[in-house]
Amino acid sequence: VPSDDSLLSTREQPGLLSLSELNAQLRGGLLDDQLRLGLDASAFITVQGGYADRDLETGQLVEVDPGTVTPPDPFITLSEWWLSLEPIPHLVLTAGKKRTTWGSGQMLSPSDVLNPPRDPTDPALQRAGSLQLRADVSYELFTATALFSPYVLRTANGLPAEVMIDEDDELHYAAALRGYALLFDTDINAWVVWSNLYGDAFENHVRYAFSLSRTVFLEHEVHADVLIEQGSARSYVNPDCVGGPMAIVACARAGTAIADDTLLDAELVLPKILVGWRWMPPDGSMFTAEYLYQADGMVRTEYDDLKEIAVLAGQAQRSGMDGAVPLPGASSGGAGEAPVRVAFAPQRRHYLLLSWLKPQVADDFTLQAAAIIPVEDLSVLASGSVAWQAQEWLTLSVLGFLPIPSPAMLSYRTDDDLLGDLYDEVDHDLQGWFPRGATVEGGPHGDFDGSPFHARIMLEARAYF
Repeated sequence: VPSDDSLLSTREQPGLLSLSELNAQLRGGLLDDQLRLGLDASAFITVQGGYADRDLETGQLVEVDPGTVTPPDPFITLSEWWLSLEPIPHLVLTAGKKRTTWGSGQMLSPSDVLNPPRDPTDPALQRAGSLQLRADVSYELFTATALFSPYVLRTANGLPAEVMIDEDDELHYAAALRGYALLFDTDINAWVVWSNLYGDAFENHVRYAFSLSRTVFLEHEVHADVLIEQGSARSYVNPDCVGGPMAIVACARAGTAIADDTLLDAELVLPKILVGWRWMPPDGSMFTAEYLYQADGMVRTEYDDLKEIAVLAGQAQRSGMDGAVPLPGASSGGAGEAPVRVAFAPQRRHYLLLSWLKPQVADDFTLQAAAIIPVEDLSVLASGSVAWQAQEWLTLSVLGFLPIPSPAMLSYRTDDDLLGDLYDEVDHDLQGWFPRGATVEGGPHGDFDGSPFHARIMLEARAYF
């Protein structure tokens, strides 16, 4: 059932969805493994229905005519297709589309600017990579890599149809130099990325990345993943366009953008930092805790502005005026790739990510749980799954996704609203430290308080041949 708290329209969000995937994977080697190849291809067919949305006037949920919604067409995607050659010992040349993971983040990797975004609730599902030409000089204790990645602007039937050069003859590409070393039992990666319009608005932009990972006391692993750059491609709402529909109209008449990338050319150093800990006890289970800080994330006032624009965008959508109020935000990327269960684009500065995995429960079952928690408001997106290995060739799973309202919103829904009163009594300079979302229609609204659905349950069957 769609959530009453969703600021945006849910009329194109299906209540019932069937997704069928036919996947083929190939790995092989020739010439004594000097020549290797890989292929990961999928065909998807989607059937969906059960559309509903909140009525603009009454606020009640009403059914949406399926004829007004355009369902996705069947499509093909090639997550990977590559060839690698080792012409001489220690030198490996790779060409094609392949996933490149240099960062150490488990649920999220801020330094990964080349691959499509992963799903933090189940990052192992992400198989899609980037188009690349790559050379690795590899030894036991160190590796040096040079990589060039032309950006795929458009795909057709899973294959690149427009690559690197757009219709205005502008180039879209990224190049990277990376070094890896194993020092004092610590995996260390450092690399630099030069990009030009590679999935964002940055031109001739340089990023520096660093990651490390180390196992301590046999069962514990600590890691860090850092991206350092000047400026940000994130869109922020123009404060002059905030203040109701009339402010939007005034901006439109003046030709002022509702949102823009104001920090794109800034000289500010805005790092993204992830630190994490992973515990791997002898029973085969694994617990991971990671903290993400992004310096370009929205502060309280910027987040308030974003939510106000979201309210206006939702009203425009529900009145049939799609596109009248564009909603700013980070680009999710990954167009044309395999669909993800959770498309997560962190907007704020501080996030806590937790995951737990327990295999071989009663021999044939695997339990998994994850949570994404915006620290500024403490709303939660929780997920859990139970997978049963029914046969060697068949896995059956039940998955659930539950947005948990923030404490401030739960308190607001009570008659007393104790947290709201406490927030009002806090000194204005200290209110930024109080866990609370944006103020929307008089009440607090956190990151996951406006999720499209109260909950989602998925049944999945995977057959292997």
